[in-house]
Amino acid sequence: MLLKNQFKKKILCLTGASGNLGRIFSKKYSKKYKILNYPYRIENTNKFKKWVKRNDKINYFLHFAGISGSKNINSKVCLKINYKSTINILKTLNKLELKNFKYFLFVSSSHVYKFSNNKLKENDKRAPKTTYALSKKKTEDFILDKKNKFNYKIGIARIFNFTSKLQIQGYLVPDLVNFIEKNKSKLMIKLNKFNSFRDFIHVHEVCSSLNLMIKKNFDGPLNIASGNKTNIVSLAKVIAKEKRIKGKIITTNKPSNSLIADISKLKKIGYLPKKNIKTFIKEYL
Repeated sequence: MLLKNQFKKKILCLTGASGNLGRIFSKKYSKKYKILNYPYRIENTNKFKKWVKRNDKINYFLHFAGISGSKNINSKVCLKINYKSTINILKTLNKLELKNFKYFLFVSSSHVYKFSNNKLKENDKRAPKTTYALSKKKTEDFILDKKNKFNYKIGIARIFNFTSKLQIQGYLVPDLVNFIEKNKSKLMIKLNKFNSFRDFIHVHEVCSSLNLMIKKNFDGPLNIASGNKTNIVSLAKVIAKEKRIKGKIITTNKPSNSLIADISKLKKIGYLPKKNIKTFIKEYL
């Protein structure tokens, strides 16, 4: 009996199961965990409390749910869902004092950081430029300030750029592909607004990193990235070539607004992403 219990699947509650990362993570780790998808909107604290009471054996909580993307975001709604609702979830889990619950993983974003030409470490300055990024930073601030008052550990995954077939416009790669296709009849395609450096990580490597954080109950912020610097214009050339678009890709400005991660901590806990965006971008075209 002891041996049977020893290998019993851990129970992981997941919000945002219908979203991009939620769907991919669930599929990838459905055999490792017993995954419970939270079925209601996260703003309803009473429903959340009742649901958790019915599922009080959960071990881990992976919080993907929220408003994301760069377009059509209402500031008040974004802060309510991404910030206030997350705080209410954290507080509710703490008050319920679940016997088996050990770890909460909050999915944040690289956009909490200030743009920099240097690789960004977890303790570098954060200066969000959008409401979405601000909502992530405010949640991070609450966690970092109050984490010692919780009866479980809390991790913060700062995810840098990734893409997948599930991504829609409002994200970098779909927007880039859309812009190139709209201008494919032109002899020259000017990409000044895309002329910057980003750090891309494969979506499955994002999920593997998150799983490692859960496994280790990693406490605090962690960059989830490749650590590699990619010029968006050079990526655009790969996309244009793959789509057989003959217009010449040009820029007239210097690269700006770089976001590249220092992944020393990620490597230290045992994970090193290996895939390069220019080789795996074809998977999503």
